[in-house]
Amino acid sequence: MGRHRWGTAIVVVLVIAAAFVAGYGITRAVHRVSASAPPPRPSVPAVLPALTAAPPAPAASSSTTTAATPAGVRRAIGAPAKAPGLGGRLLARVIDARTGKVLFDSQGSTPAAPASTGKLLTAAALLAVYEPGDRFTTKIVSTGDGTVYLVGGGDPTLAAAAPGKPTTYVGAARISDLVAQLRRAHVTVHRIVVDGSLFTGPSIAPSWDATDMGTSYASPITA
Repeated sequence: MGRHRWGTAIVVVLVIAAAFVAGYGITRAVHRVSASAPPPRPSVPAVLPALTAAPPAPAASSSTTTAATPAGVRRAIGAPAKAPGLGGRLLARVIDARTGKVLFDSQGSTPAAPASTGKLLTAAALLAVYEPGDRFTTKIVSTGDGTVYLVGGGDPTLAAAAPGKPTTYVGAARISDLVAQLRRAHVTVHRIVVDGSLFTGPSIAPSWDATDMGTSYASPITA
């Protein structure tokens, strides 16, 4: 598990832009296990301890953390701030969390609908519990009778892309990697059960529009 230090600058970006949440589906021969009645967790046979998939950990950085400067911030985000995908309008402000000094401002005080920048709060909440280098692991557990359990570990980037095909998120773990590990271990599979019992409760918020689920910008909360 790799770790790296975060600088003291917090970026609060208000961008009027569309965003999406990648999702994947497993159909046919896959029976979803409900959170209210999860299956018993079988013990992992000796042949399967390595059958896990997780995004690769980032390489350890040898650089030391230095104080952020206005010039440094401009160099870091200057080009992305001019990206055509932003629609020619960027509302942003970068503040040094330690000193309160404004390091970058582009109409940062202009009121606007936040769109998907609400995800910044989700990211901040996550980093209050986990380290930046933590990884969420998806496992396969076999009962030895041809049934294997795909045990979700909360990885939102897990990809169903075929081998050799790009994933939505660069470096994301792949289901195809797990399949390849099963084949190398000569595990015979007759049935696949998806174990999503890590997360309990409703999969969507009461205020969400159920018709949005399964689209390119919304998905249920699952493990």
